[in-house]
Amino acid sequence: MRLTKAQRERAIQLMHDQLLRQPQDADGIEKSWFAAEEVLDAYIAATEARTADLPPRHQLGEACFYLISSVGLIRDDDNIELIAELLTPEYGLELYGILSRVKRLRDDALVMLAELAEKETKAEPAMHATDLDLF
Repeated sequence: MRLTKAQRERAIQLMHDQLLRQPQDADGIEKSWFAAEEVLDAYIAATEARTADLPPRHQLGEACFYLISSVGLIRDDDNIELIAELLTPEYGLELYGILSRVKRLRDDALVMLAELAEKETKAEPAMHATDLDLF
């Protein structure tokens, strides 16, 4: 079963609205990242333990979207499809059945975050060197 065109468009609109609400300051970005990561970690732990302490699917969808949009993975169709399914309440989705998809999304986001941090770290020494060069 796949999302209808209307369901997909509504989910994409929700993602767009969330993108507009995302914090722009470093402190807000960091807090939002950790909050999103916490939601995914709680979902993964509850699913692996087969407990009923799953986060609400809308919250899980928003957390997934925050992670991928923060690191530039928004063009991954599999991730967008997963998030669209989570953000569409009338779409029948078995939360225990999407564990591997959520883990892949989280792992991809963490890899990309590490790559971005490494690039930033490499760029910083060059910037500092030119800042101190007086001649």
